[in-house]
Amino acid sequence: MTKGYSAERRKAVRHETSMKGILDCSNGSRSKVEIVDLSTSGFNAEMAQPGLTAESGFAIRMPGLESLGAELCWTASERAGFRFSHPLHPAVLDHVVRAHPATVDDE
Repeated sequence: MTKGYSAERRKAVRHETSMKGILDCSNGSRSKVEIVDLSTSGFNAEMAQPGLTAESGFAIRMPGLESLGAELCWTASERAGFRFSHPLHPAVLDHVVRAHPATVDDE
């Protein structure tokens, strides 16, 4: 696992989003997360409880989808990047991104 993840290594275009999810860990723990970007191959999430390790298996539950297996790729503070065990179909990605657009701060 590396800290940070270079855009050049990404296999798919990421789409900004704002969506609540539940991250299940193979050790039995469960965490609420905010999915901040999503692609067919994976996602980035903000977490209330940092400290994940690559030794665990993960599954993410997003609104309207079945649980999806994921592998931890990197962590940085309260953020983490995951790769899906099986890629999302592009039509599913499009539906999820349209249903959960990124929030815009009015600063």
